[in-house]
This record gives sequence, structure tokens and C-alpha cells, in this order.
Amino acid sequence: MNIRYDKNNAHLPERSFTLVEILIAITIVLLITAVAVTRLGTPHSSMTARAVCGKIEKLLGAAQRRAAMTGRRAIVVFHSDTRTFVLDGGDAEGEGGDSAEKTVPPLPKSLELRVPEGVEVETGDGDDPRGESAEDADASFYFYPDGSAGGPKLTVASGNAKFTLSVSRLTGLVVLKKEEGE
Repeated sequence: MNIRYDKNNAHLPERSFTLVEILIAITIVLLITAVAVTRLGTPHSSMTARAVCGKIEKLLGAAQRRAAMTGRRAIVVFHSDTRTFVLDGGDAEGEGGDSAEKTVPPLPKSLELRVPEGVEVETGDGDDPRGESAEDADASFYFYPDGSAGGPKLTVASGNAKFTLSVSRLTGLVVLKKEEGE
């Protein structure tokens, strides 16, 4: 196979990209990648606050179920210094009857939820139906075997997102509300 070079065609431009065009294309790709990574790489502040609220709801729900199953008061305590919610098994004497008569599945002695950095939790006024409060805690939620409950309102915030959690005194159900823009 012979390759010939024709001097007459040497002046024709070749079909290729210039260095400037390649650099512009690379810059555009890098900018698009940077925007995508910042949007998808970190969770949106409302998703973070909502996720923490969901975990707190589950912990309070577990306390409500524990009180109903064991026949004893269950307490969820929030400590702002350690940024943790702790579900305690309740008092040994019990509330509302003899728990020895009930068949209770094994439960862990305590459950703990740590609030991640960047999420703020503020406690409001508490209203416990039986007037109890934990001295070493910033907030305490009480759940009783008869279904009643008590505790403060919690405000969970991250970035611009803000949610309020409260517990119904009568039913012990957790109510979550999203705060509108302030």
C-alpha cells in the first residue's frame, strides 16, 4: 500500500477542533458537573429536617406502644447538651395495673436518637397531664398505659425548613406541622 502526498492539497484545512474549542467544551462540562454535584451531593435542608422529624416521630411512637404493652409509663427525654433523644423504659412500679399479667415481647432497655449537626431542636412549653418533669432534661415526653401523654412542643429546623412536633394529651398521637416561610 503506497501513500502519496500531494503538494497541491497541502493548503486545504483539515476537519478538526481547535484547542480553544476543546477548552470551551471542557469548561462547559465541568460547570454542569459542579452544579449537579452541589444540588445532588448535599441533602436539601427541608429533607434533613423532615428526616429528623420522622425519626423523632418513630421514637415517640415506640414510647407510646411500649407504655401500652408493658402497662408502665414510658418516657422520652431530650438532652440538648448531647443532642440526643432517649427512650427510657419507665418506672419500675408501673402505671395502670400489673404488668406481670401481660405477655410482653422483649424490648431493649433504652433507645437513643442523636440529632445530626446542622439541625436545630428547640423546646417549647410542656404540658404533662400529670404534672411530671425530668429535672436533668431539656424536654420530657410521657406516655401512659391509658393512652394519655404529655410533653412540650418541639421545633426542628434546618436551613429555611422548620417543623413543629407536638403530642396530643388525650390520644398520645404525634402531630407534625410544617411551618410556613417566616
